[in-house]
Amino acid sequence: MGIAGIRRNDAAVTALLCCAGLLVEFLALTAYGASYADIPAWDTLWYAGIIDGGYHTEPGGGTLSDEANWAFFPLLPLLAGAFARVSGLSSTMSLILVSRAFLFASAYIFIKFVRRLNPSIPAFVAGAFVVLNPFLSFGYFGYTEPLFLCFSLLCLMAFQDERYLAAGLFGAALSASRAVGVAMLPALALPSFWRFCKARVDVKLSMLLCFVLIPLGLGLFMFYLYVRMGDAMAFSHVQAAWSRRLGNPLHFLLQGFLSPNRHFIYALMVCGSFAATAVLFRQQRHSLAVFTLLCTLIPLSTTLQSIPRFLGCQPGILLALCEIVAVNNRYRYALPAMAVLLFCACLLWLARSGIMTW
Repeated sequence: MGIAGIRRNDAAVTALLCCAGLLVEFLALTAYGASYADIPAWDTLWYAGIIDGGYHTEPGGGTLSDEANWAFFPLLPLLAGAFARVSGLSSTMSLILVSRAFLFASAYIFIKFVRRLNPSIPAFVAGAFVVLNPFLSFGYFGYTEPLFLCFSLLCLMAFQDERYLAAGLFGAALSASRAVGVAMLPALALPSFWRFCKARVDVKLSMLLCFVLIPLGLGLFMFYLYVRMGDAMAFSHVQAAWSRRLGNPLHFLLQGFLSPNRHFIYALMVCGSFAATAVLFRQQRHSLAVFTLLCTLIPLSTTLQSIPRFLGCQPGILLALCEIVAVNNRYRYALPAMAVLLFCACLLWLARSGIMTW
């Protein structure tokens, strides 16, 4: 099969998987007796508030007096706001549609990404780990996780292809979607140190430009916050409103193992991420390994809250899971189980279950 045929096949697989994901969501809506208007909640409403009214100038925008929307990074509301103005749709519906578009695009890109690293993994398995992933179910609800996954993949692939300007621009978008996106800088710079030293001068300059661009998204957001309300680090400082505090990640991990609630499961997931990181290092996939490790440790340093959402959109973890289920055709059992879990996640979301705040 030629390149054009492979692309058509990947697009067809992605389209079928997207239909399957939307069908699971529709079945959940039907089973719960809800409509699409019932989907927006939690962070979706925060992002909609940014689109409609901009960032706050002082705390008090949430259920607690010290909450503010500074914790929510600007890329998703910027894109969804532009789509809302062009389409005339509401801010919440625009957020949901943009988030889904990036979720489905991520599935297609992840198929390409996996084929580079392990061609033996079937395309539908790779795509399913994006579209049917219950920890990426937030991509159906107007969250930023699909943007993070999409730009992570594009940045990694562009850097591997030595398209350094493109990698830098994708990295800038990544750091504008979530603070941990800046982890892509050391993830690319550290493993490529010797390549940088041996490169020609023009290649060195291109690589340096890439490294400078990656934190640009975060830097521009910090500058905006400073101009808007006088605190460039407001996105970090406001985390205290959600009981997040900077601390020792190993301490929070131990607390999770000693907890009788879902934090025990989160602690196990963190250990799984560490195991995936070790495997990636052993396979000499160094950039993926460093990125996975940092994107685990950074959120873990502020408690285990929301850890599943941070881990569920990590390319390295998704790759490791694909390789596990591809052995002996285990995907025959894993993929239906994922569809059931996605269905359950949709039901829990519609029920506004606290577990969906992770």
